[in-house]
Amino acid sequence: MTHKLVIAILAFATAAHAQAPVGLLSLVSGDAQIVRSGQQAAAPARTADLLAAGDRLMTGAKGEVTFLFCPQSKTAKLGPNSEIEFAAGAYTVKKGAVSAEKQVPSCRLPSTLTLASASKVQSGMLRLR
Repeated sequence: MTHKLVIAILAFATAAHAQAPVGLLSLVSGDAQIVRSGQQAAAPARTADLLAAGDRLMTGAKGEVTFLFCPQSKTAKLGPNSEIEFAAGAYTVKKGAVSAEKQVPSCRLPSTLTLASASKVQSGMLRLR
């Protein structure tokens, strides 16, 4: 019984560690989509979306995304008509270009993130009835 419990705890800890965020979308403008790790369908990218290893980010002709990538303590901008894939320790530009790369002094991300109501209103994410 205890062996099964230990195995279950280790499996859960490994899965939780694998899903730890590696980055954050700090600004999204224009057409941008994200394909989550292990999924095929793209969803609209939004400011404050957390990035996990295996996620892919794509921009359209008028899209730009500024992101924070914690494993390298970097911030950068993905330009129009570009695609990037994030891994646990690095990101790979598949198409297009990354610009405005800058080192940041430190980088810590929460496991989940939600914006305050005032921020949602400012970014246009709040829906009122």
